[in-house]
Amino acid sequence: MLKAFVWSLFLVVTLLAADVSAQQPTEQTKAEKQAELKAIQAEIESRLEAFESRKQALTSSQRALKKLELRTAKLAEALQNTRERLQTLAGEIENNEAEQSRLESDIRDQLNALKDQVIAAYANGDYDYLKLLLNQQKASTLERQLTYYKYLNDARIAAIDSLKQTQAQLEQVKQALQAQYQRQTELRGEQSAQRSALKRQQQKQEQAIVELRNEQRSEEEKIAELRSSQAELEQVIAAIEEALSDRVELVGLKPIKASLQWPTNGKVQRLFGERREGPIRWKGVLIDGEQGQSIRSIADGRVVFADWLRGFGLVIVIDHGEGYMSLYGYNQVIFKNVGEEVQQNEEIALMGQSGAQNSPALYFEIRFKGQPENPTQWIR
Repeated sequence: MLKAFVWSLFLVVTLLAADVSAQQPTEQTKAEKQAELKAIQAEIESRLEAFESRKQALTSSQRALKKLELRTAKLAEALQNTRERLQTLAGEIENNEAEQSRLESDIRDQLNALKDQVIAAYANGDYDYLKLLLNQQKASTLERQLTYYKYLNDARIAAIDSLKQTQAQLEQVKQALQAQYQRQTELRGEQSAQRSALKRQQQKQEQAIVELRNEQRSEEEKIAELRSSQAELEQVIAAIEEALSDRVELVGLKPIKASLQWPTNGKVQRLFGERREGPIRWKGVLIDGEQGQSIRSIADGRVVFADWLRGFGLVIVIDHGEGYMSLYGYNQVIFKNVGEEVQQNEEIALMGQSGAQNSPALYFEIRFKGQPENPTQWIR
């Protein structure tokens, strides 16, 4: 896990440095940049040695809970993908149904027009071609009648051809709709199965949480666990801060202070600085909500961490530049990978209860140069 995490951060730093290297593509610049990146990588490895040893000290219940929460995340992600495919398919079906209605209307109009042509020809005494040739009228009159006959005949042929083309298009749309309806039925069945599997997985997760709580019966044990979890988080934040210390391309949060929106809907149950357990205080806020509720980035940035942490579950950290970062914990599933850019209000995760939480919630922090800030001072 340590190597994977180190290389994830190393990848981010490499990506962030790419623009600078592109602007000054000299061999000297490249060598300097490589030396800088190696120094950053060494710093990350050094800082995370203690962090990795802490993770190895997880109890059997904590390891079991971690596996369950990661499994829950995979099921939730699969369910979300199916939901998105159904939404896309529903749009395609709606478009094809509208196209079918339009084509059926066109066919009715074309049939009426063809009917009117036949009636008009009959009313005007439209004789067949042989009779016209045998008619003993003047040559000039015969020529006009032949021209008129050809015009009407060509118009009817064109109308019939157009009608056939429209009918062929309608048949294609009907076949496409039939296939889409079948796929929709299959996806709904798949979605139902995924929901059942996710529900069973969440029940297992809740049982594991109960077992973990039973291990931590005394207040001292709870405080010790919270301290261990917080220490791991601080190790991660410190490593990220050190790796991104020279980062200047993002504008940070200061220009948009007090105008940000909360990352999700729900009631703020725990405020920044409130007592959590014994001397332990909240360094962020806790927002209640529903399982699977959308979590969104508060501002533009780049993902610098996306992994499981003891006590915080599935965590995603976004760097906003100028020393500002936002952290989102207790997630059910994370949609972004390390190194990906995100836009303000873009969905990055779904609310869950990972990290041994009793109910769905979001743990949310804002940090400046590694130090926690009161989110209520930044949110509109």
